[in-house]
Amino acid sequence: MVITIPFLIGLIWLIFNIQFLKKLRVAQHNDSKISVLVPLRNEETHVHKLMMSLKNVTYKNAEFILYDDDSTDRTAQLIEERLLEDTRFRMIRGKALPEGWRGKPHACQILADEASGDVLL
Repeated sequence: MVITIPFLIGLIWLIFNIQFLKKLRVAQHNDSKISVLVPLRNEETHVHKLMMSLKNVTYKNAEFILYDDDSTDRTAQLIEERLLEDTRFRMIRGKALPEGWRGKPHACQILADEASGDVLL
C-alpha cells in the first residue's frame, strides 16, 4: 500500500481539526415571540397552501399576520374561512394608500405596526 503526501497532509489536517476546533453548543431554548408577516394581493391560488404550511410551524410562541392588500379575487374570503382553524393567525384588510406610499412597503409597514413579536419575519 502506497501512502501519498496529499493523503498524509489530509490525515494531519483531520487530526488537527478534531483536537483543536471548538465544539458546537446545544442551542438554548428561546421564548421570544416571532411574528410572521405576509402581505398578500390576489393570491387565491396560493393562500391555502401558504396557511397549511404555516400551520406546520411547531414553534409555540408565534403569530401569523396576513395582510390582504385590497385583493380583487377571493384571497380575503379564503383566509377568513381558515382563521378559526388556528388561533395564531389573524388577518388585516388593506386600506387606501397614503400619499407617497407604494403597495408592498405600505403593507409591510402596517404589518410591522400590528405585530407583537420580538422578531419580525
